[in-house]
Amino acid sequence: MAKDLYTSGAYLEKNPTWHVDESPWKVKEIMRMFQRQSIAPKTICEVGCGAGEVLRLLQMRLDSKCIFSGYEISPQAFELSKSRENDRLHFKLQNFMEEKSVYFDLILVLDVLEHMENPYDLLRDMRLPRFGRVGEEKSGTLSEGGDDGKTPTKLYEGIQARGSTSCRNE
Repeated sequence: MAKDLYTSGAYLEKNPTWHVDESPWKVKEIMRMFQRQSIAPKTICEVGCGAGEVLRLLQMRLDSKCIFSGYEISPQAFELSKSRENDRLHFKLQNFMEEKSVYFDLILVLDVLEHMENPYDLLRDMRLPRFGRVGEEKSGTLSEGGDDGKTPTKLYEGIQARGSTSCRNE
């Protein structure tokens, strides 16, 4: 089972930095999307946050009131993330899909889907009302997009329109 790779410590043995070195590039691309779409989330969640470096770097570049939450199933990655935690950056050793009622302006799912047997299950489940709706006062998620051109759905459609599902291919 793929989950065992991450919970047993085997993944950390093969990847001792948990890909922290890739985080600056990811943050640069995320910031570029934010600027292009004129979005300024107040709450950001990363599912499968690993060592938490993407969230830490985003925190350094975004509004000082923005709150960051990272979810990770690997005890080893969670241990790496704890050194990055602060009053606006929190990590949970928990499967995000087990949350009953959480709301975020933006949910990041970076380098996670390709490790799942059926990634569509996660994406479909994230659209459920228990995670809120884009544009609600409580915040939104990767759910039904509005016509404002600033929702995560619109971000994805913009990437798709350029002929790619990867931000690296421009």
